[in-house]
Amino acid sequence: MSKPISIAPESVEEFKNRALKSGLQKLFRDDHFSICAFDNLVKLAGLYVDGDLNRALRAYHCVNWNDMDAETRDQVRDQILAVFIVDEPSEGGDA
Repeated sequence: MSKPISIAPESVEEFKNRALKSGLQKLFRDDHFSICAFDNLVKLAGLYVDGDLNRALRAYHCVNWNDMDAETRDQVRDQILAVFIVDEPSEGGDA
């Protein structure tokens, strides 16, 4: 029976971040959009995707990036990236 490997939490977080970055790069490098790959990245990041956005992205599953018109391709890409971008609070706030 193998013993579980214990990794320092910072190392796990760094590894997870590298996996997210690599996964997003692959998602956009592949010939088509894969909702399966996207779902895996969302789970890895511990995020939730709104039902309407999720359904809209699923409509593009296995669609070749080159078969999308430029505007659609940009919108799909922007929606995907928006899921993973967390806005930093501005300095001084908006009080």
